Amino acid sequence: MPVSNLYRFSVDLCLVLDLTREATRSVVGMTLDDLVSDGWSACQDVGKRAYDEGFQAVLSWSSTGRDKMMAVFTERSEGSLEVIEILPPTQIG
Repeated sequence: MPVSNLYRFSVDLCLVLDLTREATRSVVGMTLDDLVSDGWSACQDVGKRAYDEGFQAVLSWSSTGRDKMMAVFTERSEGSLEVIEILPPTQIG
């Protein structure tokens, strides 16, 4: 299983694609099932489109459907990204 670090950070963002909202998912052609499925291709496609359209981040439900996660395009955070804490490596899967 891959190992990953979990970061807690502070960031100021203006343009966030919020996929936790059903109305937003409808506009981009996604369902909640797309977000929580084992397949990543739909999420990666929307993430690439969000990046290409100038968004700074994508807010989404995690694969569990219980928690939220945010993918931040760090080069678009305009220097406002500050790592608060790096948590010990965790097993993903």
